[in-house]
Order: sequence, then structure tokens, then C-alpha cells
Amino acid sequence: MTKIQDRITLGIIAGIIGNIFKQIVSQILEALNYQKVDAPKKAAALYVTRKKTKKPLGLLLGLIADFSIACKLGIILVYVISATGKDNHLIKGLSLGSFAWTIMYGLLSRMGGTGFWVLRPRDGISGYITHIVFGLATAEAIVRLGDESLFTPRYQALSNPKNAKEINQETYVNQQNYEEELTY
Repeated sequence: MTKIQDRITLGIIAGIIGNIFKQIVSQILEALNYQKVDAPKKAAALYVTRKKTKKPLGLLLGLIADFSIACKLGIILVYVISATGKDNHLIKGLSLGSFAWTIMYGLLSRMGGTGFWVLRPRDGISGYITHIVFGLATAEAIVRLGDESLFTPRYQALSNPKNAKEINQETYVNQQNYEEELTY
């Protein structure tokens, strides 16, 4: 199978995959009455009133907004994993999912960014679970679908301090060679 070599494309596709898993878990939690408002309804409430989020066009708007957010988060996670390497990618995905939940369900809801806010603890926990699933699935999709060349850490001095001295020396030599070429 050909691997994806473009970071933006990989992030978009991985974000969509992660969001599909999030939606599946969300539907299960809603069927079990653990959550009343799913992510698409919250996303739709950024644009329309609460009442309109339950109508077909409101639901469509919510899905578009939710998947758009997922694509952007997928792109961010690709760059994080590209910069730091794919080791511990699930922890990085979990962290992104947790961060997204904190911002969207905590900060934006409390600031009135959506027409919904968490009323029951299990709604908040359900939202947290779905966002963790999103982060984990997105990180796994990135590692499985991305070309190996994307995951060589660019900041090796940060990700592998043992090699920092060698990298700094190589950078210094390259800089000296470049300056010598400029003087001729």
C-alpha cells in the first residue's frame, strides 16, 4: 500500500477516521443514555440556535462543523508527531483529544460559544471519552497511513538529547561551509 507523504492530506484523512470512531462511540453512549448532546449538535450550536440543531439541516451543519474541526486537529497532530517522532503516538493522541475536550466542552461552552453546556457529570465524562477515542484513533491512523519519512524528528536535539552535541557540531560545520561559499 502506498503511504501518504503529505502532512496536510494525512492530517485531514486521519482526522476524518478519528472522527468516525468518535461518532460511533458517541452514538453508543447516546443509546445507553449516557449523553444527551453529541459533538455535531454542539458544533451546530456555534451557528444556529439549540432548537435548530435537531432539524435535518442543523444536523448536517453540525456534522460539517464537527468534521472540519476534526480535520484541523488531525493536521495539528500530524505536525506534533512529525516533529517529535512516532514513538508514544497514542499518548500524543490521547493528549490532543483531552485538550480538544477541555477547550470545546469546557472553555467554549462556559463562554457561551455554544448553546449547550454540561449539566450532568456523565455528559461531561461521555464527551471526554469520545474525544479520547478521537485522539487515539487519529494518532493510530497517522502512524499507519503516513510515510516513514514524515516521522523522522526534525528537532533531534529536543527529542534525543544524547545526539544534541553531534547535531550542533554538524549544524556549525554546515553554517561555516555556507558562509565560506558566500565570501567567494
